[in-house]
This record gives sequence, structure tokens and C-alpha cells, in this order.
Amino acid sequence: MKSGFTLVEALLSALILGAAIVVLLAGASRCLAVMKAAKNYQTAVWVAGLGEAEHPFVATNDLEFLKVDRETLENGFSYERTVEEDEDEDGLYVVRTRVTWPGRGGRIMQEETARYVWVEKKE
Repeated sequence: MKSGFTLVEALLSALILGAAIVVLLAGASRCLAVMKAAKNYQTAVWVAGLGEAEHPFVATNDLEFLKVDRETLENGFSYERTVEEDEDEDGLYVVRTRVTWPGRGGRIMQEETARYVWVEKKE
């Protein structure tokens, strides 16, 4: 009897090796996607910090001073800050700071923080 692999054994080993390579490539691809998402989130935090440095959030009775129109940076990230009145109309306002950027497939990704500002009503 000759020593060596039969055709079935060789095909089975090639199938197992191919499946292992597919699993490894899928894992590496997913790892790269997670790294890209982490990079985008870190950049969004950096853009929010940059926006806060350029337009500081200070205690003021002038709510228009807190608003910041959308500013877009070269890398596609944009920063804006809006002021919305609370439903109760008790002088409480919601200040939303939003950073948006283009995601995969044309989706718009965003990171948002909200703060509350109370302005005493003048009678």
C-alpha cells in the first residue's frame, strides 16, 4: 500500500483550511470596522472640544449668544449648538451640542450632548 493522502482527505483538508481563512478574514474585517467607528467617535469628541473652545459655553441671559450655526470642517465633520425651550415654559432651556459626520452607505452619524440652562423670567 502506498503512503500519502487520498483525494478525499486532500479535499477535506482544503475545505477546512478554506473555512478557517474565511473566518479569519471576516474577523479581521469586523475588527477594522470597529477601529474605524472608534476613530470617527474620537474625531467627533475632538470636533466637539474644538467647537467648545471656539464658542465657549458661558452663563449668560442672552440665549442667542449660546447658539452656534452649523460649521463644517475639512474632514466632513460639522459642529452646531441649538437652544430649545422646555415644554413647561418655566425658563428652562435645553442646549444641544451636535457633531455630525458622513457614515457608511450615505448615512449621517451624530454625537449629541444636552445641557440645561435656566433663565429667570422677567415679569
